[in-house]
Amino acid sequence: MELNEESIGAVQLFYGLDAAVVVRLLQSCPVRELEVGESLIRPGEQSESLFIVLDGKLSVHLESIDNEPVFYLGAGESVGELSLIDQRPRSAFVRVVECASILEISRATFWSLANSLPRIAVNLLIILAARLRGNNLTIADSLKEQDKYRLHSLTDGLTGLHNRRWLNSILPRQMERSVRSNETLALAMLDIDHFKSINDTYGHQVGDFVLAKVAKCLVDSVR
Repeated sequence: MELNEESIGAVQLFYGLDAAVVVRLLQSCPVRELEVGESLIRPGEQSESLFIVLDGKLSVHLESIDNEPVFYLGAGESVGELSLIDQRPRSAFVRVVECASILEISRATFWSLANSLPRIAVNLLIILAARLRGNNLTIADSLKEQDKYRLHSLTDGLTGLHNRRWLNSILPRQMERSVRSNETLALAMLDIDHFKSINDTYGHQVGDFVLAKVAKCLVDSVR
């Protein structure tokens, strides 16, 4: 794919700039044609270039290339900006998922452009802010999922009461607390009379209903 005003005009980093001027300033920058499955960026690599997606689609992965993508990049978007700014090694995998045309802008060319066209710095700030906000939402969603799985691992799915795993975790701490405060600790065990006959007579579905009702009575009656 050749570099032209149409492709440059769609690039977020160059929004609000004269596309003809930008094309002229980028004439020395190569356009790479990448096939599906090729890697554009790997963690640990030193950052020497910024990449602009002119066509195609890329996926971004954290920790392992086999992990689910955290987001995708399409035509007009860029990648590699942060490493170019802080000069630290790259921290993610970026792979081609649809045949892509990639404009590679060297560090020297990028800073020359940013100094001569201040609008680029403004656009870059907007891009990074949007990406940061997106990352924050991803982290928040991940924490919610972790809390949900943690809750599920500590409670019984039928009754909603804490399970044996929770008891194994909390009981030793409560015993230590009782010793420190010199207070009495009580542990009560309950058994439902004739529960087996309920299951045998009416079936396990009714038995489950009884367990859930007893659990609700307990929750409503004690702390």
